[in-house]
Amino acid sequence: MQTVSLEENEKVSAIVFEIWQKVWSYFEDENEAARRAYSVDFEFYAGAEDIEIYISLKE
Repeated sequence: MQTVSLEENEKVSAIVFEIWQKVWSYFEDENEAARRAYSVDFEFYAGAEDIEIYISLKE
């Protein structure tokens, strides 16, 4: 059985929040090259510190 400590969960939460801050900042200026569609965004957790966030874009 694999266990995860509360401290590790807090670290992952901080990493995810930091990534989302970068996403929000990137799209804050209404970037014409890439505009969010707000239809499907998701987080992929490949490991405790290997997290990817996928953002839906308008065509």
